[in-house]
Amino acid sequence: MNERWQQVERIFHAARGLDKTTRAEVLAKECAGDGNLRGEVEKLLAQADQARSFLETPAIEVVAEALARENPLPDP
Repeated sequence: MNERWQQVERIFHAARGLDKTTRAEVLAKECAGDGNLRGEVEKLLAQADQARSFLETPAIEVVAEALARENPLPDP
């Protein structure tokens, strides 16, 4: 594993479970002005948050929302 990926992975794991404010503080400190590094970590964090949100949503809600988008109710 290359050094850059190890750094991304370390920061990702340090920031993953934190609230938005604390996460931003950790990213600012750990990335120390390296915008590319921060962008890589933020991308992974966003994907992890999206996956967690999807997994925490009951399947019936996901199906109901999809059906509602495909077949909206007519206006009365």
